[in-house]
Amino acid sequence: MQPVLLKKRLNPDFFPKQHNLVSLQSFIEKPDSVAWRALHHQVFSPQTESGWSKNRFDAEFTNKGWWNPNTLWFSTDATTSQVTGSITLELPKKNLEIGKIHWLMVGPAFRRQGIAVALLAKLEQYAIDHGVKQLQAETLSNWEDAMAFYQRQGFTK
Repeated sequence: MQPVLLKKRLNPDFFPKQHNLVSLQSFIEKPDSVAWRALHHQVFSPQTESGWSKNRFDAEFTNKGWWNPNTLWFSTDATTSQVTGSITLELPKKNLEIGKIHWLMVGPAFRRQGIAVALLAKLEQYAIDHGVKQLQAETLSNWEDAMAFYQRQGFTK
């Protein structure tokens, strides 16, 4: 299980298709680290009793120099308002041409419904609007579904 870096060159003339059926909000609109941590726990460690603490969330996000609450997005279920997915864009202060994707995740009960595509489209649109030329995503080599998803979206190793 090795980390794999995937890259995608963005085309400013091609704007990703937005999905109207998926409701998206940024962290600035929905500042809810509890919902994010619950989703993370559901996706990555459902067999354990506890998930990330507020301190761990802050260490991963809010304490980072690149943190921007406008670049963490949630998808929510229209009927229950439950957070169904999330994605984060890191825009480094020094090289705005390369954006990094962090924590693209969709709850198991909500997969294969276009949520990840909608989250990535939102992130790509924001990146293009802010001058990003290339996106990078890192995943693990044994996460075959994640690797296949990114490759379907135009990312290469």
